[in-house]
Order: sequence, then structure tokens, then C-alpha cells
Amino acid sequence: MYLKTLLADRIKELGSQAKIGLYPKNELALELLNDLSGAFNLSALEKPDSGFDAIVICEDARKADCLREFASLDLQAKMPKIIAAGTKHQTLRQECAEELERGLRVKSHAAGYEFTKAHLYECLMLAKNLKLSGNIIELGTFEGGTLALIREMARDLGLSSQVSLFGFDAWDGKFHKQSALDIFDMEEFVGKDMDRVQSLVPEAELVKGEISETVPKWLKKNKDPLVLAFIDTDNYSATSRCLPLIWERIARGGAIVFDHFYTKEHFFNTLGERIAAEDFFSERSDYFNLTGTGVFVKMK
Repeated sequence: MYLKTLLADRIKELGSQAKIGLYPKNELALELLNDLSGAFNLSALEKPDSGFDAIVICEDARKADCLREFASLDLQAKMPKIIAAGTKHQTLRQECAEELERGLRVKSHAAGYEFTKAHLYECLMLAKNLKLSGNIIELGTFEGGTLALIREMARDLGLSSQVSLFGFDAWDGKFHKQSALDIFDMEEFVGKDMDRVQSLVPEAELVKGEISETVPKWLKKNKDPLVLAFIDTDNYSATSRCLPLIWERIARGGAIVFDHFYTKEHFFNTLGERIAAEDFFSERSDYFNLTGTGVFVKMK
């Protein structure tokens, strides 16, 4: 409805004399045609056509593809005005991640900030392009939804044979607070059932126990490089204890993604996770991080 309103307002600005093409001929185009055809010269187009004063792109997520189709035409004689609206074309990777998630029995809670899932997918794309291989770990596996989603992402990218999955959580229904900076205490996000997670992600090795103790022990035994580490502990102590050890093992071009380095207001009490990351990375220069993301890519 919002997109239709935006496009209708732009059509009205063109005036009743303009010859306007609506492309592609989809449900939105037909609705605009039905609502405005009495006052405006509109046509819904099955294929790109340059014989119009203006072309209204009746797509949001796919608008770039529609524009490419028009760009392939010979527009030397007449260059129509192009009208487009909406921002869904900016969230294609997020939609890809969400599409992969739809087939899972358990929803991923990797939603500390808007594009967490898209960024996990993009980090795996980078790993594929760099031909990285090794382990993927998640700290704070909870119900297993995100670990299962990462598995689906790896499959989608053809990475399954190059990576192994590991999930860490206490799975005892308790908060293991060791500092005043461990302020997260939302009981609905405490893991309790490791067996259920294992049934959801049978390919993964799950490590049960307090994360600040199990991860260092595991890293001593497992010497393979880390392709990706997703940190979703929500609190300070486990993140602070494990982060230096994890970073040492991250492959060049690999990444750590924090669910709560940037986060939504609903998760304000995950500040400890960010403080631990800030304390660690403020002393380093071997990473790349873009403002607004929880992604830290190892550069050297």
C-alpha cells in the first residue's frame, strides 16, 4: 500500500497529458491502472517499451532488474522519465537469508540489529571467494536456530565441505554472571535443551558448559582456523574471556560477527557484549569494521 501511494503521487505530478507505462504488468501495476486510468494515460506493459513519456517501475525489491531491462533498449530517439520508489532493493541479502530460514523448524534469533542475518551470509560469501576452510563457531547457541541457518547458508554457497560447525552454550537454564557488566537477564533467551538443538543441527558438534570455560579448552584441542565466529553471549564476561583467543585463530579474511555490538532498543541490556568488543578492538589495527554493523573482518 505504501509503495502504491508513493507511485500514485508521482504519476499525478506528471499530469493527464503524459503517456505513462507501468512495468512490469503485475498486481501493483494493475491496481494503479484501475485507480488512475480515468484521469491519466496509463498502460501496463508486458515487456520494456521506450514509446512513453514516463515509465513507472512497479517493483520494489526487483526494481534494479527492471531498470536493466530498459537500459538494454535503444533509447536514443526518446528517453522516458523513469519513476521508482521503495527501498526493498537494499535488503536482498537479508531476504535471501530469510528465505533460507523459512524451511527451518526453529527460528534464528540473530536479530540484535537489522542486518545481522544478511551480514552472516555476506561473511560466508567472502569466505567462499577467498577459498577459506576451517571451523564456524557460535557462542550462545540457545535453541539452535542461527546455527541451523548458518548451515543452510553454507549449503547455499557450496561451502559445506569446507567448514565444520560448532555451537557453545551452557544449556542449563542459568545466567553465569561474573561481572557487574553482565546485565543481560531475559529468561526467555536462556538455553535449556541441548538434545533438541542437536536434532535440529545433527551436523554440528555442540559443546555444553559455561562458555568462558569451554571455548578456551576447545580452542586448545582444535587447531584449525576459524572462518566465522558468531558471538551472541549477550553479556560481558564470556565475550571478554574468549574474544582474544578466538581472534588469534580467525583466518585472514574471516570474521567475527557480534549480534549486539549494534543492537535494537529491546536488547539494551546486552551492552556488556559491546563493551567487551570495544575493549578488545580499541587496542588493535588488524581489522575492518563498518559503523552500524557487528562485523569485524580480520585483515592481517
